[in-house]
Order: sequence, then structure tokens, then C-alpha cells
Amino acid sequence: MNDINSVFQNVINNSSILDVVTHYLGAGSIKKQGKNYVCLCPFHDDKHPSMSLDIRRNIFHCWSCNEKGGVLEFIIKYKKLSKMDALKELASISNIQLPTDIKSNSTPSIKNKFPDEINALSDLSKFYQLMLASNYGSEARDYLKKRNLDEETIKHFEIGFAPSDNKKSIDALEKKYSIPVLENAGILSSSNKMEDRLFNRITFPLKDTSGVIVAFSGRAIEKNDTAKYINYSDTSLFTKGDLLFNYYDAKNHTKNSQFIYIVEGYMDAIAYYRANIKAVVATMGTALTSTQIKLIKNLGVEVRLSFDTDIPGQTNQIKIMNQLLSNNIKVNCVKPFTKYKDADEVFSSGRSKLLDELSKKLIDPFLYYLAFVLHGRKKIEDSDEINKFITNSKYYYSRLDKVNKLKDLEILSRITSLSNEQLEKLYFGGERQSTRNNYVEEKRYPQFNNSNNNQIINKLNKNYDPNILDKNRLLIKSFADKNEFSSFNTSQAIYNFEVEAIINCLYSKEAVGLLNKEKYIFSFSPFNELFYLIKIVYQGNNNSSSFDKNLFEQLTVLFNSSDDSSKEEFIGIEASDLSSNRKMSEKDFNFIKQYLGYFESFVDIEEEAFNENNFVKLLTKYANIKKKKII
Repeated sequence: MNDINSVFQNVINNSSILDVVTHYLGAGSIKKQGKNYVCLCPFHDDKHPSMSLDIRRNIFHCWSCNEKGGVLEFIIKYKKLSKMDALKELASISNIQLPTDIKSNSTPSIKNKFPDEINALSDLSKFYQLMLASNYGSEARDYLKKRNLDEETIKHFEIGFAPSDNKKSIDALEKKYSIPVLENAGILSSSNKMEDRLFNRITFPLKDTSGVIVAFSGRAIEKNDTAKYINYSDTSLFTKGDLLFNYYDAKNHTKNSQFIYIVEGYMDAIAYYRANIKAVVATMGTALTSTQIKLIKNLGVEVRLSFDTDIPGQTNQIKIMNQLLSNNIKVNCVKPFTKYKDADEVFSSGRSKLLDELSKKLIDPFLYYLAFVLHGRKKIEDSDEINKFITNSKYYYSRLDKVNKLKDLEILSRITSLSNEQLEKLYFGGERQSTRNNYVEEKRYPQFNNSNNNQIINKLNKNYDPNILDKNRLLIKSFADKNEFSSFNTSQAIYNFEVEAIINCLYSKEAVGLLNKEKYIFSFSPFNELFYLIKIVYQGNNNSSSFDKNLFEQLTVLFNSSDDSSKEEFIGIEASDLSSNRKMSEKDFNFIKQYLGYFESFVDIEEEAFNENNFVKLLTKYANIKKKKII
């Protein structure tokens, strides 16, 4: 067995930085200057040659963006490769034969591991695209036309249509592939159910970091469909937490742009692409996994966040903003749109020019958090609220450069009516200038929790039956664990507090009011979304102090109503604590669908009506809808 370190060193020592850079940039882009060479730096928008190639030391160094390193580092940075893959590429460029055991030690590609499954998914993508162009896809084409998607965009993202006949695609694939292959690829949910899980949906192929299709997502075209999007379940080829939509295409555009936009949905990413902003990815959930963060960090560029402007969207953006900052990734935020919910809506309203213009209006994380707290207000006058904001924003402030610290303090001064000097004392605790200059950044981002959480719980808790409380705690904790609560980097104490807080909110309108007054933001975003839904229902029923059968019945009717006007009438309320004149969006209904099952434990009616088997029957009775399983 060869020593891997010796192999690396041998390849590096026998490679030339000039040969490597010439291989990627072309001989015409490099000019001799004295004993060395110069070229335009590929790692930033370089107008004049600022990268130097030191032949003697076999290194590169950009004197503008400060990227530097040796032959291997150049390949890793330029091609976004792992160290082992970069070694193989370097050996190929330098005509160096790698030892056999080193070659065999590399991880086989997914194409080599699952060739039949990959081919089946590729053929399915072609089938979906054919169906979209056929008579079967007329309704889907009309939907895409209403969303202003042109043929070039549809072709680029390989958007297709799964016909309403849920066996048609399976019949086509079964002629070439075995049932176990289709099941392993995720195309079949099980071999006992020979149906396409995405039938009657617009389809989006999901690609891995090498551009290989490993799964699909389907978007409903009918309003009464219970699920807006359906994704493949995790398979041997696909893990939802390992991918970002459009990453494979976007990573190649970051070399010139030196930034990447992260948005909330596929259609938002497509809108940015159509506005000629190609370096854009969409999340596959409400937070980033460690794998997704690593993908972003490997790009080595600035991240620009642009999430929906509703409360769940803003809350999720803060969560992701914190995750990125804690991993030392540079972050800026697109200034929240004032008249539009998301990028897709901006593009549909003003076409590419408007989205391009608004996407360049950036604010730093400190100002984004300030805007979130303000909720459209122009002033913060309450002393306790000012103190709380300063406490929670110290992490963001500490990461600003000196110029932006001065600028942001000036803005905060106008909002709080405190002088810059007073604000500096609050941020630095009255320390001397020399101490401020050596301010140590916090290692953890703020959790946005009130320091008197135990006191809040004492105020909230009433004389509930302890057996019922314990049962409900288990249900909520089971829900949190199922949704990977531990990945949110939250302490056990805060976890316990948030479980208690959600339980109390379901029992008491007073609890909702108290948490609202505290402007509490849950660390675990599904709790935050659940809390938001509870507030919506309470606000529509001002006379109710607890979440009883009547409120639950109205929630189910609201969720399942196909009459848009009746929805607007029910929730046509001014939720000033959320945002002015805000009404429930289609996304909010998707949140209800996701968490409706957890309301059942807290509604005051016969227990047998709320077991797992009878829950759908209850919805059918109340809302007069088709009998479906709520997922």
C-alpha cells in the first residue's frame, strides 16, 4: 500500500503551476512579466491582470482578492473538487501515473454504483418532458404559461409533466427496467403499488453535485390538491439534506460572480435565473444541513439570502443566516421586498429588470435582523425592547467591519433616539476603546430566547391534569425528534422551554399573548410555524380563550376550503404584530397541512375521535372533503 501523503507530494513536486493554469485558462490569457507570469484572476471579477504565477516557488497569488496556493489548491478552488479528485486531475494534467491502489481507493461515482437506477431516472425525465409537450400536458402547459415560464427556461431546468394516468410512466419504464430497480430509484413508493407518486404534477428533476438526476419533485397544478409539492423519499441515490436545487449549474457561475443567492423555492431560483442571475440555489427545507453548508462553504464566495417576506420565510432566513455566519461564511441579505412576497412574484410583476434591480439592494445581517424586529415600524422607544434587541444583535454587530459598524450604529441611533456613544456603551459594556478593538466574537449565534424563560412558563402553566400534560409533552417531543430538532444547535433547556411553550399556547390564548409580547422566536422553526398558525386561529376568534373543538373545526374548514373568497373572509384580519394588513398565503395552508395532526391532542372532544385511524374521518365530517391521509 502506497503512503498517500508521499503520492500527493510526488505529484505536486512534478507539476507546474504554469501548466495547470494554462490548462484551465488557455495560453492566450497568460502573459510573461519578468521572471514570472500574470493573468486575470478567475476567482473574482478581475479587469486587470492581478494574479501572479511564481514559477520558482510553484504557487499562484492574486494581489487583489488574496486567493493563493499551490498547484493542488488552484484545482480545488477552480473546479470545486475534493482533495482526492483534484489529485487525480492534477496527475492527468501532468501526465503522472497514479498507483493502482490509490485509484481503487477513490469513492466510485453514483453512476458506477447504481447504473440502472440512474438510467431509469434519466429516461423518466425524458418521458416527463415528452408528456409536457404532448396532448397529455395541455393543462400543465397552461399553468406554466400563467407562471410566465418560457420554452428556454422549461428546457434548461428539464421541467416535465407526470400524466394523470398514474401507471403510464411506470408502464413505459417497466419495458426496460425491473421493479426492484424502479423501487430503489425512488420512482415507485413500493413494489406493491405500481403507481407514479407524482402523477398529474409538474416535475422538476433534482440533480446531485455532478449534475446527475437522482430524484424528482412534483408541483400540484390543481388548487384542491392536499400537497403543493411532493419530493421523492430518501433513497440509496438521494438524500434530501445532501442537495441544493440548481447547485450543479450555479457553482460554475460563482467563479465570475463571486457570490451565490440562496432562495426558498424552486420557482424563486428559476426567477433569478431568468433575470440573468445564474448563481442561485434553493433550499430543500427550512434549515441547512451540515452537508449543505459544506457545499456552500466550498464555493468560497459571498452568500446572498432572499427568502419569502412572510413571517415563516423571514424566520427561516434568520435561522439560515445564523448557520452560515457560525461557519464563517460571508453573508448579506437582499432587502426584503415591500410589495411582493418572493422573487417569483417580483419577476412575474416586473420581469427581469425589476428583479435584477431589487436583488442588488443588499443589507448586512445586523440590519436585516433590525428590519425583522421593527415589523414596519420606524421607531423603537421601549427601553426593554431596545435592551433586548442589543443583546440579541451583538453577534451580528461583532461580525461587521469598522465602516459598517459606524453606518449601522448611525441607523440604529435614528431608530432608538440614542446617540452613537450611548449605543457603543451598550454594545461594549462601557469598555475602553482599546478593549473594544479587541472585542471577542461570540462563538454561538443568538437563540432569541428570553432570559426569564422559567418565569414565563410559571406564568403560563395552569392546573392541568399532569397525565394529559405528560402525554402531550411526549407527542411534541416525538414530533421534534422526528424533525431532527437536535440539528438546530439548541440547548436542552431551550428545547424543554419551547415544548412547554407550544403546549401552553394550545391550551391558552393568554400564553400566545405573552409570547407575542416578548417577541419570542422559536429556535426550532416548525414550532415557530405552528405558533404562527395558532395565532391566526385565535385572532379570527377573539372570544375564545382556549383552543377548543369549535376552533379546531374552523381550522379544518379553513384548511380544506376550495373557495378562496371564504378563506379571505375568515382570515381577513389585521395582524399588526406580524405585518400590516397581512393575509394568510397559500404557503400558510401548507404549514397547516404539515402540522394539523399535532393539533388533535389538544382539542377538547371525545378522545376516540382523535386517534390515528379516525382523524381523517373527522376532517371528512367537518370539511366535507375527500377522504385522504394527512401527511
